[in-house]
Amino acid sequence: MIIYNTIMAVAAGAGLLTLVLFLRELLGMRKPAADGAVRPVAYDGWALSFGVLAAVLVTTGLHMTLVWPLDELPFDNIIFGEPALAFGLLMAALSFFLWRRRDELRASTNPVRDFSETLRPLAPFIVGMGLACIAILFVGNIYTLFAAPEWEPISGYFAKWPWFEAAIISGLYGIIGIAAVLFPFAMNKVVEANAHRYPHVVTAGSTTGKRAAGAAPTASASVADQDAEADREANAEAARAVAATEQAVIPGLAKVVVALLVAAGLFLLLFGALNYYTHVGMIVNELEMGMRP
Repeated sequence: MIIYNTIMAVAAGAGLLTLVLFLRELLGMRKPAADGAVRPVAYDGWALSFGVLAAVLVTTGLHMTLVWPLDELPFDNIIFGEPALAFGLLMAALSFFLWRRRDELRASTNPVRDFSETLRPLAPFIVGMGLACIAILFVGNIYTLFAAPEWEPISGYFAKWPWFEAAIISGLYGIIGIAAVLFPFAMNKVVEANAHRYPHVVTAGSTTGKRAAGAAPTASASVADQDAEADREANAEAARAVAATEQAVIPGLAKVVVALLVAAGLFLLLFGALNYYTHVGMIVNELEMGMRP
């Protein structure tokens, strides 16, 4: 039986934590530079980070979803493979968006709103997968899934109490599911609560302001475009300066979602790392017992 939910768990946990850290930086909550200057959001770095994690989860999740390599525990192919594939695809889309639109986001006067608006069409899928994870919470407990065999190091100690690991892993899925269902609504609350930190700043004589007012394009389009680009950069810099003067507002719902994501992300990351010991040890024990060719 092929087992690779080790790297899947590490990547999924890292993905949840990376999402929280990215949103924190997007809200301007990163520590200022030594000279007090506002640190710009490193969209390139976040795009690469989400892209690497997405590659791991899409590859392993797609293989597990289509091939069902866990032949001895076929239900695990659904429970592990499909949520990993879904999360990987979401991170892949986010990576592409941040990379493709990084210059526009840098020039945006309200990147939090722009991110939320881009995310909005994905809300049904995010909520749907959240409900799927909540369903796994129930099926895992009702059918006592996820119990480790006695010959698996550490986890095997609890084999005499199969409900124990079933409750832990099922609860983890429940935490992720609740966070996913609430996430789109929490993002809307964050945008509303921080609207005052991102006023629409338009510099004097701004061509951006004129174009927003519906001014018709002139013959000197290239010059106007250059002026508009300079205005956008100035507007974005002014907006960041305004936002930096006030602390980010995190509504109660968003705090709940962040707490759930951080808890689930840390557990998945550490649990996945621990599995490199427990799963390798289990395979060694199976070889010694003649359970593997």
